[in-house]
Amino acid sequence: MNKLIILGHTGFLGRALMSYFQRKNIFKTIVGLSSKDIDLTDSNQISIIEDECGRDSIIIMCAAIKSDEGNSLETFQKNIRMAENISKLAETCEIKKLILISSNAVYGVYKKNEIISENTPLSPDTYYSLSKFVTEKLLQMQYQGKDENLVILRPSTLYGPGETITPHTPSGFLNTYINGGTITLWGDGSELREFVFIDDMVRLVSKIIEIEFSGILNIGGGQPRSYKDALDIIPRILDRKIEINSKPRTAEPVNKIYDLSLIQNLFPDFQFTTLEKGMGLTYKRTIM
Repeated sequence: MNKLIILGHTGFLGRALMSYFQRKNIFKTIVGLSSKDIDLTDSNQISIIEDECGRDSIIIMCAAIKSDEGNSLETFQKNIRMAENISKLAETCEIKKLILISSNAVYGVYKKNEIISENTPLSPDTYYSLSKFVTEKLLQMQYQGKDENLVILRPSTLYGPGETITPHTPSGFLNTYINGGTITLWGDGSELREFVFIDDMVRLVSKIIEIEFSGILNIGGGQPRSYKDALDIIPRILDRKIEINSKPRTAEPVNKIYDLSLIQNLFPDFQFTTLEKGMGLTYKRTIM
């Protein structure tokens, strides 16, 4: 393939994608653009991307203000401006495929769904989830009639080496204890999540590029696990006991479990990394 353009290539997922594709030599040219290179909220700067585009180009849109960086009307507006400008790009720039990294937040952060599939009704209930919902809709409207050029990925919680923030993720927990900190859980940490190891996410993006797929795809971890599961693994990795604090919940716990039928049908031989192995690899790569 001719060219890959990664928007947001210095973020957690963007860095991992950049490193992977540079090693694999799948593309003749790889271009990474971060907020230092281009302000995606400024329509006048979109020409920077236009200059890089071509019919054989694939764009991966990782750039966004994440919920950990702010969940306010201001951050919502900035994310929407980015979406508007990328939608305009679709009018002027003919590309092979645009891959949008969305989020499972579009199903509702506080919404209780038994099992989440690609057909689960969307229920954005935070500024961040609403910004992802609007971004998806804007691009879907722009790509009407040429749907084969658009892929929307809705990953669950990503974790792994290279995560620079310490949110409530397995690698966030691990980094906290490596640095001498302590985790405080709401309740007993029994709510279930789909923790996606960063290597799995990258491999799946690569596989999606290689096949003729378009549309929406949920990306989970292969097996629902709890926050407590992740914390129980850490003493075995560090070979010491850890202290876990707890405070009473103010709301009922919400599980986030994916129906991964579509991804399993697309890639029946794909093996997800277990939480135990993923956290072990995270530790090894962190201390190297």
